[in-house]
Amino acid sequence: MARHLMKRRLRFLLKIGALTATQLMARSPALSSLLVTQMLYALLIRKSFKSLSIHVTNGCSACTPRISKAQKNAWKAFDPAAKAKLVATQERWSRLGQRVILLCMRQYTPHAPFGSNDFSNEIARSGVEELIIIGLLGLMDPPRPESGNTVNEFRRAGVRFFMVTGDFGPTAAAIARQIGIITSNAEPDSFGEMNQRMNRMPSGALPSCRNPANRIQKSLVLEGKDLVMLTENHWDIVTRYEEIVFARTTPEQKLIIVTAFQKRDNVVAVTGDGVNDASALKAADVGIAVVLGSDVAIEASDLVLMGKFESIIDGIRLGRLVFQNLFQNLQKVIAYLLPSGSWSEVWPVILNVYLGVPLPLSPFLMIVICCFTDLAPCLSLIVEKEEFDLFTLLPRDHRKDHLINLKIYTQAYLFIGMMETITSHAMFFLYMWKYAGIPVHALFLAFE
Repeated sequence: MARHLMKRRLRFLLKIGALTATQLMARSPALSSLLVTQMLYALLIRKSFKSLSIHVTNGCSACTPRISKAQKNAWKAFDPAAKAKLVATQERWSRLGQRVILLCMRQYTPHAPFGSNDFSNEIARSGVEELIIIGLLGLMDPPRPESGNTVNEFRRAGVRFFMVTGDFGPTAAAIARQIGIITSNAEPDSFGEMNQRMNRMPSGALPSCRNPANRIQKSLVLEGKDLVMLTENHWDIVTRYEEIVFARTTPEQKLIIVTAFQKRDNVVAVTGDGVNDASALKAADVGIAVVLGSDVAIEASDLVLMGKFESIIDGIRLGRLVFQNLFQNLQKVIAYLLPSGSWSEVWPVILNVYLGVPLPLSPFLMIVICCFTDLAPCLSLIVEKEEFDLFTLLPRDHRKDHLINLKIYTQAYLFIGMMETITSHAMFFLYMWKYAGIPVHALFLAFE
């Protein structure tokens, strides 16, 4: 609610004066770089005779190159010492999980007539230079209470949970610690430590990171400027970290992250609600959009999350119930039906056609056995409950784990099937010899 009121207030401020921020963005790409998508930017121009009072709010990294003075009871030059103090304050607040906003202003006297196109170009070119710092604003946006439990359930299910955000690196790392994405109290690795780790790796192909034993049991924080410098060898190391936070990322970099993990034999699921998430949602193996998100994100996704974020856990549990418990139940049914319903019944036909042995059962009795006597055992196997906690299983490899495989065929035909076939024919020959008085050799080549 507070964020919604802030957006409405900032939109009101943007419309004050003859020049709006929308007009400035259209006329100046440099000014467009100052804007952020969450409306945490306001450009307020107040006309006072011939002088303008310009107020700018944005992230520290975007405004710092345009600052010339700082205000604290008196004007002070924005020298390296003042810049270092500002950066230290920003990092200290960010490590507490706060989003830091810089408040700036400038008194400017334009040369062009107020409200003209030349005036718009002049403000976009010179109005946001040589700014004066008024102060810093720290915003707290605490995570949802259920986020921590959701991350723990993901990790218990063998799923790695990463954060991809546009926040400042220390802010993202602090929030990640609050919800359990980063579990260690130690400082996470940066690009430098990751690069050193890559140099120590042996040359040649690395084992798949799907196996938890092949992963790096540490946390990693990378910003957008680091992602630009990553090579394929770097990605081989990045994708092995157990805990990762990607900060200051662009939509293009989100797509790069998804494709990098997919290339290294990972199944990637992406959640998002904005237009900037659409490309990553589309490229992911499973794109999950929020029902209150943008239409573009919903259209690009595979699933739409109707409830809370923790409902994804129920989706994983139901999915594993189908592909693990029911999957195994279907394998049991197939392993039961293949030997008795096909293999054991096809051999009497083969012996009758090629060796002339009389059929032990008529076709009608075979249909009765398939449709009635085998039905009840099959139903009991299908509705069998889960035998253990499904979250203790590792995620299955959808490229290799199939419903029918060589193991099922071997067990059904060569092991159980051959035993049933030999035993049933032995009982048939014994019955014909003992009760009908027909020896075994007389049954072959009879063709009756």
